[in-house]
Amino acid sequence: MNPAELTHKLSPDDWGFAPSINEAAIALAERGLVHTVSVSVRRKFARHKIDELRDLQGEGQVRVALHLDFSFAGCKVRKIHLFTGHALAWREIHEQLWLFREMGLRLDSLNGHRHVHLYPGVLRDLRFAGVPLRLPADASHLGSCLAGLIVRVAKGITWERAGYLRGRDIAHASHLQRKLTKFPQLLCHPAAFDDFDKAEMADPLRGERVTEYNRLLYLFEQSQENPRV
Repeated sequence: MNPAELTHKLSPDDWGFAPSINEAAIALAERGLVHTVSVSVRRKFARHKIDELRDLQGEGQVRVALHLDFSFAGCKVRKIHLFTGHALAWREIHEQLWLFREMGLRLDSLNGHRHVHLYPGVLRDLRFAGVPLRLPADASHLGSCLAGLIVRVAKGITWERAGYLRGRDIAHASHLQRKLTKFPQLLCHPAAFDDFDKAEMADPLRGERVTEYNRLLYLFEQSQENPRV
């Protein structure tokens, strides 16, 4: 694998859920591997390492997206509101945008936790944002890909195509290389260590996050030593 193929390709999600997730994003960004970091401003650890992320963005090393999130503790937005475009959802979107900018971050793009930005009621309200939205386009993650196919015809929206990093992709360098060639960015969920109990984070990806992070670092280091890995 040529090191250039990994450069600015990874888009780690879920900044703010746990310190380990933020630290993984920073470590990968410092190696020049990150395309976009997605920040959940309502989460407990949203400000952990935020100065470092802001500096990396200012230096042009990473782009930063708002990771819209309606599943944090105390959120009053219900799933039905995401379909109907309820005022509660509209207010929450604006509050999260305000919090994002209050952190001193530049809004480069926008997406959603569990792809909530693709719901019709949310999508309608995001046309005013003036930035691209992430479009899941990877058939290996069928649910998000189908949703992307449905909404991509929405008028007034600029889309950024994204692949989805799966376990088999990081297990085999050839799988990863095919996706790096096909997609301008790969959505991923790395964590530098397991601190999820301490962070009070119930996470279906818990068993995969640290493995993913370590494997990505290994592939990067191997690509530096042997460009044909």
